[in-house]
Amino acid sequence: MLLTKLPVLFKQFVCLFAGICLMLSLWLSWVPIAIAITVQDVPNPRQTSEGWVTDMAELLSPQAKAQINQIATNLEADTKAELAVVTVPTTDPAFSPKAFATELFNIWGIGKADQDNGLLILVSRDERRVEIEIRTRNS
Repeated sequence: MLLTKLPVLFKQFVCLFAGICLMLSLWLSWVPIAIAITVQDVPNPRQTSEGWVTDMAELLSPQAKAQINQIATNLEADTKAELAVVTVPTTDPAFSPKAFATELFNIWGIGKADQDNGLLILVSRDERRVEIEIRTRNS
């Protein structure tokens, strides 16, 4: 008796499996996926908006960005120090958030090399990390 029902059971199993796969694929299409970001993908705010903040992870409110930009602008005007704040969803495929921050700091050339006055604060959302890079005479 079971052998005669086997094709029907198999057909029901295949339909159930296909339905589950369809539901999973539809559900996964709505889940935000972190896309790999390289240092070259991060826009330098000094070149794009004359600001100091790049919020690629969309963690900061417009008011927070404005406040950070104002603080950084005042700091630069008063002391010539340069402060950049960057948020990214992830630092993949970099070796580590620290390596990403160091490379970004060096590419952007934050601060004056002869004055040791550069500071980068990098927030990596998915890794839940904050990295701080400073320019010193040894870096």
